[in-house]
Amino acid sequence: MWIGLFLFLTGTDLAVKQYVETQMEETEEIRLSRRLFFRKVHNRGFLLGKLEEFPGLIKGVSMLAAGMAGLFALQGIRKEKSRKAKAGLVLTLAGAASNLYDRLVRGYVVDYIGIEEVKGVPKGFTANLADLYLLAGAVLSAFGGKGRRKQRR
Repeated sequence: MWIGLFLFLTGTDLAVKQYVETQMEETEEIRLSRRLFFRKVHNRGFLLGKLEEFPGLIKGVSMLAAGMAGLFALQGIRKEKSRKAKAGLVLTLAGAASNLYDRLVRGYVVDYIGIEEVKGVPKGFTANLADLYLLAGAVLSAFGGKGRRKQRR
């Protein structure tokens, strides 16, 4: 089940990235709502393009982070009892794997979910499903196994 979820999540993000790469122009935007839209952004750095002038560092740190996510996920899925925590580990691994694939194969991460004029979101912010997986995975991993457990009598 967990491998299937990982493959589905990773494949979905990579498929959307491929669509954006092949079907959208750099300047094209497809409005989904007043504040949400699709657009094509090539992110050669970390969040908001930070450190893009150091591609070797970006790839190295990305490989290290994805490797660590993989080890934690494999260990956590075997040992963790909480399904929420396991789902969080799989989400984190899927996000890391998809963005790492982009960095290694394309040399940049394809971002396509644009958000504008939302308090607390930097202007021009663009992400992808993998980024959302990473965020959701971190939350589920951190809090998924910490809920109140039913005690046996």
